[in-house]
Amino acid sequence: MLETVIHRPSAISRIHHCYLNDFFDDYTDKLLGEGYAIETVRQYIGAVEHFSRWLEHRRIAREAICSRHIQSFIKNHLPSCRCPVPAVKHIPTVHAALAQLINIMGNVAPLPVPQGSSLVIETAIDLYDDFLRSVSGLSVSTRFYRRRYAREFLTAVFHKGPLHFELLTPRLVTRYAVKRACGLRSSSIQVMTCSLRSYLKFLQYNAQVDESVVAAVPRTPNWSLASLPETLNEQQIKQLLGAFDRNTPSGLRDYAMARCLVDLGLRTCEVAALQIADIDWRHSTITVQEGKDHRVSILPLPKATAQALAEYLCKGRPSTSARAVFVLHRALKGREIGVSSVRAAIRQAYRRAGLNISKIHILRHTAATRMLNAGASLKEIADVLRHRSLESTTLYTKVGLPDLACVALPWPRREL
Repeated sequence: MLETVIHRPSAISRIHHCYLNDFFDDYTDKLLGEGYAIETVRQYIGAVEHFSRWLEHRRIAREAICSRHIQSFIKNHLPSCRCPVPAVKHIPTVHAALAQLINIMGNVAPLPVPQGSSLVIETAIDLYDDFLRSVSGLSVSTRFYRRRYAREFLTAVFHKGPLHFELLTPRLVTRYAVKRACGLRSSSIQVMTCSLRSYLKFLQYNAQVDESVVAAVPRTPNWSLASLPETLNEQQIKQLLGAFDRNTPSGLRDYAMARCLVDLGLRTCEVAALQIADIDWRHSTITVQEGKDHRVSILPLPKATAQALAEYLCKGRPSTSARAVFVLHRALKGREIGVSSVRAAIRQAYRRAGLNISKIHILRHTAATRMLNAGASLKEIADVLRHRSLESTTLYTKVGLPDLACVALPWPRREL
């Protein structure tokens, strides 16, 4: 039933007044019965609702709906769509959602595969994405590139389908990975092979390939400790934090976000997801809902960070029902901020401060280095940065070059 997925009465009422309202209950039951995640079902329902509104606006009789209308909606309407939220406009999602709708409606011919795409592959990728989200708990950004490389692999091997996974052999997988790596940088090769290995493990989990196929993905050399981490020095930090106009609401917000990044080493997705309830003023702690693996951590809240947050919440944050700490101030005023807005605010501050830097993650490295220089142990730094292994934290042991110089032995010289 629709009510098992959509909980807001206003949304349920809106959908029940759609042109295709008779199909939504069966459509929901079908997707849930096939094991689709709740969030995916919601997206698909939104796509069908969008299509339904389009049909009604075009005054197309329900009994006259055919695959030609679906093609027109995807090819002609979606690329220039100006329909308001919550209209789902992501073309692969809409395509997959309407393909499922065809099976419910019965009188519509199967949706032909659009040029350069494959419905069979998109359906397989949707199932993989459900697994990454609901079982592996991966973030949106990680799932994005894993879907991308899995899609490339399936297209290269099976073209547009069908997908005969029993034909996958270790030699085929190795040859594909080596060929795909041509022209890529070492970091991109590592991402590609990791994504390919992840998808093949998913197939192994579903008993569609054996372990030898997964093991055939080449492992790229990883010299993660070969270079020093990029960091800002104290003067650059001062320049950055001084680049915000704290006399404006937006400046107060951006300054508070920068302090979260510099003082706590938070990721941009964690800053964007920060909720008012996550701040415990009485005990000076902050709860972080980790965007990388959905863990929850409680961190100490430094005084400077707490002051920046309090000043923004009291003087800069607009009145809104949103529970996010950081919200938009102009268009869509009061809505929670996105990761791209956090990055944009910091990059603009870089430019105003005269720093020739674009990387945001450098602030996380800076937070770790500052803690190390202040005398914190590697275990304490790992706890704040929420590293699963101390090996990830040992990178920062190399930044104390002045300390190493004090204990280094002189280079032996040969007397002539």
